[in-house]
Amino acid sequence: MTTSPRPGRHHHAAPEELPQDSLAYALNLAATVIAAVIAGRSLDAALAECWRTHGALPPAARGAVQDLSYGSLRRYARGDFFLAQLVHQALRETRLRALLLAALYRLELRPEDSHTTVDQAVAAAARIGQGKYRGLANALLRNYLRRRTELEAAADAQESARYQHPDWWIAALRAAYPAAWQEILAAGNERPPMCLRVNRRRSDTVSYLRELEEQGIAARAIGDNAIMLSQPLSVARLPGFAAGRVSVQDWGAQQA
Repeated sequence: MTTSPRPGRHHHAAPEELPQDSLAYALNLAATVIAAVIAGRSLDAALAECWRTHGALPPAARGAVQDLSYGSLRRYARGDFFLAQLVHQALRETRLRALLLAALYRLELRPEDSHTTVDQAVAAAARIGQGKYRGLANALLRNYLRRRTELEAAADAQESARYQHPDWWIAALRAAYPAAWQEILAAGNERPPMCLRVNRRRSDTVSYLRELEEQGIAARAIGDNAIMLSQPLSVARLPGFAAGRVSVQDWGAQQA
């Protein structure tokens, strides 16, 4: 016979399962990936472990996790600067720190969707520490929204937060390329082009380019199996992506 825990001030109800199509689900998985990278794992290894653990995800969910993970780490110095301004002591729970980095990345990237981002980040925080960090996540993110203008101005005045590169690398570039260091840093922050690898067992490059054209997606062939999209987009829009007819793979990785 099992008994329910006695209610008390230290008891936290088990959080409900997060729907796979929710932003909270993507934030939760991205937090796990980012935390692994902070702990020393490579991003590729952390993502591979995430896919093994959670199985076949819907393309939209997988794409959202990748975007949040890559984006948060690309802007790590900026997100870390915001956290330093918003908390009075270091966050010891790495997954919470990672979740907040992902939420801050999305708040700055999608300001028109701030309410949803905060709500879903709080729901994701319920998966950490038996829910005891929900209040902290809610208060910190709302504080960011109230102080957004002030915080962004402060970040732009601090080099590592503004250029989203570590101070030692900024100093090295300034010394080596005194006339172009800022342009080099800006180029390093640009999103890479989105490149597809065609599965030759299920399609071919010419046929797939024709399908993309029919869907209004501009693209060009850059190799026997490689297609470069003019603009990155959600994998959910790619014909046959869920069926494995194409995968997303950088052109450099395909050549290797």
